[in-house]
Amino acid sequence: LNAVNKALGGLAGVTIRTVRIGRAEVDYDEAVIQPDAVAAAITTAGYRATPVAG
Repeated sequence: LNAVNKALGGLAGVTIRTVRIGRAEVDYDEAVIQPDAVAAAITTAGYRATPVAG
């Protein structure tokens, strides 16, 4: 979980809501970053990620 927090925390335009096993919830500024870029950061940290609107 620390790796995901670190990956998400380094992204401009992203505010972390919750990170737990199997799920991360974030708010993001569409003018700054897109969901695919958030998912890519999680994937780079070593985890599978799929953007889900909600």
